[in-house]
Amino acid sequence: MFNSFDRIKIRCDLNDIRIISGEFRKVMSPDMETIISEEFRTVGLKINVNHQFNKLFIDFSAKLLGGDYTEKINCFTLREIYKTISNYIDIAPMQFYRLSPNYTESVQDVEIMNIPDTIDALFSLAKLQSKFKTSPKVYKHQNQATSLTLKKNVLSRASNEFVSIYSKYNELFAAYKNENRVYIQSLSEEQLQRIKSYFTDKLRVEYKCDSKARIRVSFGLENDYNLYHLLRSENNVVETIINEIYVTELLPRTKLSGITHLDLDRLNTLVMHNNDLEKIYESYKSLGGKGQRSKVFKPYKELLKMKAIEDESEKIKLLEELKEKLKW
Repeated sequence: MFNSFDRIKIRCDLNDIRIISGEFRKVMSPDMETIISEEFRTVGLKINVNHQFNKLFIDFSAKLLGGDYTEKINCFTLREIYKTISNYIDIAPMQFYRLSPNYTESVQDVEIMNIPDTIDALFSLAKLQSKFKTSPKVYKHQNQATSLTLKKNVLSRASNEFVSIYSKYNELFAAYKNENRVYIQSLSEEQLQRIKSYFTDKLRVEYKCDSKARIRVSFGLENDYNLYHLLRSENNVVETIINEIYVTELLPRTKLSGITHLDLDRLNTLVMHNNDLEKIYESYKSLGGKGQRSKVFKPYKELLKMKAIEDESEKIKLLEELKEKLKW
């Protein structure tokens, strides 16, 4: 199998590539005598022609496939992508395939029944590693986590890698991004229902890379790689990322299995008072207890910490399922 992408950007010399569409917006020089650049936007595609520096910028996403968005950008859908782009610029197929991407979003969609807990587990593990920087989890649905973004290789000042793990259904239909709204409005009712059905209970793992050097290393490419080489890469970069987060040696360990009968009694007390330490202390005083608040709290706090680790360990087991489903 090969990698699939949600978005790719290409920057290249303009050379023999020319505009053939009259839909480009011209940006003129102050004296209105010279065209500085020309821009075009539609659903899933942005093209910028910079005449000053003889550069062409193409930014395209899988939304360019319309109702076949779920097929993503890959070696099987590239021809359809090319056919659409060639309606706006004059570029031969082989010329297009030989362009070299400078930004990629490699993705995999995995059917996961418990998306919030899976995101929680990835968040917990990523926090244990110095090479990942976690952003706050985003809560969009019934106080449950729906997305998480990690910055990778944070020890390097030139880090250009990000990992996003999120509910694609929520991102498309509940986040109200302008780009998504325009795309959804372009679909027929049949296409819309098909896409909704596909993304229900789907967790998307997305690896974003904004550096040619890092793209080359991550996908195992030569220095002179091009779009065709990228789409034919056999490096499963999404699986690699999850494996880097899921390091078994870093898994939280629990001590609940070795607790005493007194600890069990305290656990029951925590359950009775809904983990409210103040209520436990009030109950303790009502029975004639005279100990200091901090000393009374200490064993309960340790048990709460153990319970939190135990809960995290249970959630982290969900990642075994995710790892298996990401394999090619």
